[in-house]
Amino acid sequence: MPNLLKAYDSKKPVIAIHRRDIEYLGPDALKAQSKSIKAAIHNISFVKEFLNVSEFGLPSPGLVLEDGDTVGPLTVLHLPGHTPGSAAFLDKKEGVLFTGDTLFEGTYGRTDLPGGDEQEIFASLRRLFAMDGNIKVYPGHGETTTIGREANRKELYFY
Repeated sequence: MPNLLKAYDSKKPVIAIHRRDIEYLGPDALKAQSKSIKAAIHNISFVKEFLNVSEFGLPSPGLVLEDGDTVGPLTVLHLPGHTPGSAAFLDKKEGVLFTGDTLFEGTYGRTDLPGGDEQEIFASLRRLFAMDGNIKVYPGHGETTTIGREANRKELYFY
């Protein structure tokens, strides 16, 4: 994140986060981040990223998000489960949804790190699967998919 902030510093980016994840940004964020790093310590790339962030600190958010807020053409959808403040961003006009780590092609985000909750992510997935099946999904990792395609794979999500 420090390199990204430096690259866009002249543009004065606004950093946004959902209210329920606010502890992960700002001057005291490393305390909250350390819980996750301890839980995911086996992931060396995560450790390197964390050490880079801890050297420079984490910025405070300029915008605190709630379900239903809009940011430009995007509507915030609060989808807890991966973290308490997990959110997706829907562009209704374009029919696209950026799901972060909530929904991927053929799977969903992990819930085993601090703040994760399997029942909450299942409720979030049900909310997504009730949406228009033609909405194109851009997850935080991996390939794009659609709401309809993932809704038809419910057996992968709910057991």
